[in-house]
Amino acid sequence: MSAESSMFYEDVVVLFDVNNIDDVTAVQFDFIYPHNAYSIETSDFVLTDRANGHSISVSQLNDSTCRVVVFSMQNSLIVGHSGALVIATLHPLETTTAGTYIVYAENVSLVNVQGNNINTGSNPQVSFTTICPSQETEIEQTICEGEIFEFFGQTLDTAGVYTETLQTVLGCDSIITLTLNVLSLHTHELNVSVCEEYVWNDSIYDESGDYEQTFVTAACDSIVTLHLTISHAVTYEFYDTTGAESYIWNDSIYTMSGDYVQTFTMANGCDSVVTLHLYFTQVGVDAWYEFEASVYPNPVSTELYVSSSERISVVEIFSVVGELLSLFEVYGNEVECNVENFVAGMYFVVVHYDDSASMRTYKFIKE
Repeated sequence: MSAESSMFYEDVVVLFDVNNIDDVTAVQFDFIYPHNAYSIETSDFVLTDRANGHSISVSQLNDSTCRVVVFSMQNSLIVGHSGALVIATLHPLETTTAGTYIVYAENVSLVNVQGNNINTGSNPQVSFTTICPSQETEIEQTICEGEIFEFFGQTLDTAGVYTETLQTVLGCDSIITLTLNVLSLHTHELNVSVCEEYVWNDSIYDESGDYEQTFVTAACDSIVTLHLTISHAVTYEFYDTTGAESYIWNDSIYTMSGDYVQTFTMANGCDSVVTLHLYFTQVGVDAWYEFEASVYPNPVSTELYVSSSERISVVEIFSVVGELLSLFEVYGNEVECNVENFVAGMYFVVVHYDDSASMRTYKFIKE
C-alpha cells in the first residue's frame, strides 16, 4: 500500500496494491484511517483498470474504519500480476495540523478461484507527512507624503515592499506582503504684486511676504506658496511760485494761487498723489521766501549743484509723480548731486534747511 500527498493540507491518495498473485478473484480488507485529521466517503474508493468486470462495495464500520469488498459475480480473475487495485482519497479536516499520519489495511482476504483465502497474514500500512500550508496575502496601500501607515507595529512613511509573517490558529505561517506607495505633495508658487492689499481665498494680506495655503484634492493635498509684494500709494507735495499769468502742470493750466492735486500711476501700478501748493505773484515781482537756493546748471546732464547762503540739511530729488529717487545729507551750504543715470525729463529738488520747518522746491530738466 502506498500514499501520495502534496505535503500540504490537501487530499491524500492511498493505493491498495495486490502484488505477485495471479489467481485472485475477490479482495476484502478493513481500511483504517486517522479520522481526527481526515475524512473519507464510500464514493472516495474506486477501482483501477486491474478490475475485470469487478464491483466494489464500501461500508463504514466506525469513525475510523471502512470495509472494502471487491468481487465479481462471474468469479473473474483480477487482471495482471501486480499493481494497485483500489484507490482511496482522504480529505483533510479544518482542524488538520502538520504531522505524520498512518493508514492501515487489516483483516485482508485474497480469495482465489477455489474460494480460499490465500493471504499469508499481511496487514499493510503506509505513513505520510503533511506540513503547514503557508498562506500568502498581498495588499497595496497608497498614502501621501508626510502621512504614515501602521503595519503590524511598524510605522511606515517610505515607499517600498514590506513583509510580515504571522502564525495561524493551526500554527501555520501567514505571510502578508504590503506594497506601499507614497504620493508626493503638489506644490505651486504664485508671484503677485498689488497695491495696498490682496485677498486670497478669504484671507486679506496688507504686507509683503511669503504666505502658504493648503488645498485638499481628491488625491493628496496641494500646497500653494504666495510670494506677495504690497506697494502703497505715495503722497508728495511741493511748492511753486510764478509771476506769469498762468501755470502749466501736466497739461493742466492754472491761473490762480491754490493747492492742486494730481494722481499718477507709478511703474509698480500704484497711485502717486502729488499736491502742488501754487502761488501767483504780481507780474514782474519775485515771490518772497525766507531762504533761497541756487540749482544749476539747469538743464543738466551729469552733475547738479545746489547751494545756499543758509545751511542746508537734506536735499531730495523726486520724479514728477512724487517718487523719491535720491537723498543727500548735506549739513553745509552746497552739495553736488549726480543725475547722470536719470531719464531725460523734469524733476523736482526739495531743499531742507537746518531749520526743519523751512524748505524750498525747485524744478530742473535732465537732458
